[in-house]
Amino acid sequence: MCGKNNRRGNQGFSLLETVVGMALIFTVLSGFLLRMAAGEKLLFQETEMRKGLEMAGQMALSGLGNLTDASFYIEFVPECGEKRNDEIVEEFAIYRADVPWENGEISLEFYSHE
Repeated sequence: MCGKNNRRGNQGFSLLETVVGMALIFTVLSGFLLRMAAGEKLLFQETEMRKGLEMAGQMALSGLGNLTDASFYIEFVPECGEKRNDEIVEEFAIYRADVPWENGEISLEFYSHE
């Protein structure tokens, strides 16, 4: 009896313990891989968005874009004690550069002095 008990201690893991251990390892690894895949997708989207913004910025610097109906004015007012009879008002038109990308469109507004 004593020898039989010693052999049982050296048998190793049972099939059930091995299956449960492999299932736990698989679950942890699949979660890790899913998180990495999601991060890669977000990184790709960020890269595409950055390219679109760079293209819209180049359009804005080149003066390309669509004129919007909006504009704004800047009024220069003299400081106290300074006498001026004329008002200085400058108008700026608002333009929008639109760049399509896979998840929609990137818009960049820029202003042009009229």
